[in-house]
Amino acid sequence: MPPTAFTLQIPADARYAAVAADAARKFVELMGGATAEGVAFAAALTDSLADLAGRTNGPLLFAFSLQPAGVEVVVTAGPDSTSVVRHPLAAGQR
Repeated sequence: MPPTAFTLQIPADARYAAVAADAARKFVELMGGATAEGVAFAAALTDSLADLAGRTNGPLLFAFSLQPAGVEVVVTAGPDSTSVVRHPLAAGQR
């Protein structure tokens, strides 16, 4: 089965951070995680955005995927700034 994945692009503006956080929370839930796990993943993503958003005037690109150990999002802010946020999911949840 191919990995479940999608991308999201938003402006590097704090007003849009909630869009990425909502997508992260919902992705965890769709992959079988509990609501609390989605909230934790969204919070971790939001924490990583504070640093990345200040490094670019361009958009932030989010690449969400389901990995063997859980969910992952790679956030890219320009050519030299990348952050990876992971959240484990139990095998029974995937």
